[in-house]
Amino acid sequence: MLVRFQPPLFIMAKRKGRPSKLTDGVQKTIVEGVEIGMPYKWAALRADIAIRTFENWMNRGEELIKQIEVKKETVELPEEDYRYLRFVRAVEKANADCMAGHLINVENHSAQDPTQSHWILERRFREDFTPRHDSNINLSGGIKVIDREDYDAV
Repeated sequence: MLVRFQPPLFIMAKRKGRPSKLTDGVQKTIVEGVEIGMPYKWAALRADIAIRTFENWMNRGEELIKQIEVKKETVELPEEDYRYLRFVRAVEKANADCMAGHLINVENHSAQDPTQSHWILERRFREDFTPRHDSNINLSGGIKVIDREDYDAV
């Protein structure tokens, strides 16, 4: 007869690891940096958080958002998960506030020199503010190599 060992209940209890470093204070520090246009790496470092940890928090929160959107109903999540959900929402709002602030600056200073805000907008929100260049190159006619003298004559 085989007898299975049943561990005591205190061993079976779900063990908690180290508490998350994502506290209200850390979130506030990161969000303040993002609001003024700091890259995520530096906003996280300012809060004494590694960029990898920041990315993990963002990924975790974004996964929760996807789960909620797929179910399209109220989902009960553990309080721990809400922390990451709120973090992603706060970072998204900080990005929106950053963009709005710099767009207002461009609007208010368009008669003078708005290049500082343009610089931040082009770097922070590349997909929306970086000039697009047509990079289609047609080489169907081949490449003709010419001498320096021929080039100068053209």
